Amino acid sequence: NSLSTTTTCLTVQANNITINMNGFNITGDNGGFGSGDYGIYVAGYNSTTIKNGFIYDFEYGIYLLNNQNNNVTNITASSNLRGIYLATSSNNTITRNTANSNTQDTDAYGIWLSSSSDNQLTDNIANSNTGVSGFGDGYGIYLSSSSNNNTLTNNTANSNAGNPAYGIYLSDSNNNTLTNNTA
Repeated sequence: NSLSTTTTCLTVQANNITINMNGFNITGDNGGFGSGDYGIYVAGYNSTTIKNGFIYDFEYGIYLLNNQNNNVTNITASSNLRGIYLATSSNNTITRNTANSNTQDTDAYGIWLSSSSDNQLTDNIANSNTGVSGFGDGYGIYLSSSSNNNTLTNNTANSNAGNPAYGIYLSDSNNNTLTNNTA
């Protein structure tokens, strides 16, 4: 069934967990920047699969921290402040997801990798992510802080808005392979 909450909805606390949302929604309360609410939060656990659902109205739709070998497939993480976020996470597969219309008073991100290497991003859509208030940046897909050796293939990152706005942006990240992306 679909779930609504005013805090983090699902926290994974074991390895080898599969969350098959079966087309259902997870909806937050638009807690805003600094609220610390996540649609799905995975910290320090590996081999999590998150698939087939919709995540709306959280600070972070999906937050993967300090883990590896996760699979995020066929998720819509839209209308959050940040759609899908990986921090110090490696060897993850992010495939066929939509991260659109994530908006924040400062910087907004569809898909953001920070200090995350050796990941595969394939067939994702990250459009219309908007940083507002006259100084926020809008990023479709953003790789930062030594996010190295990632492969981005067949992703679309259009119509992101802010001051400035980017389709795909790499900052302090090396040896990444980008093939057949549209930005």
